[in-house]
Amino acid sequence: MGLSIKKNITIPEEDFKIIEKFSKKFGKSFSEFLRFAAKEYIKIQENLDLKEFLLEHCEYASKEEEKEILKTIKELDSKDKGKAVRLDEFLSEKS
Repeated sequence: MGLSIKKNITIPEEDFKIIEKFSKKFGKSFSEFLRFAAKEYIKIQENLDLKEFLLEHCEYASKEEEKEILKTIKELDSKDKGKAVRLDEFLSEKS
């Protein structure tokens, strides 16, 4: 595994109790369970298709935004094939 890093986190007491109780059912420490759960969540999020990602993380566009989007789509060059972009590439371009 490599070097371990110790970090402090702040969570509501009720959340701590729920997580601790659940992790004990599986013979895991609080830290082991959080590490496992976080890694599993990352795997799930990285494997969402675009529609699932947008539904889970984005609000619907307002009527005004929708009109602007439709106007932009009409102005697109139909001969431009564009390019496929993976979510990790898209996110790295934004940073």
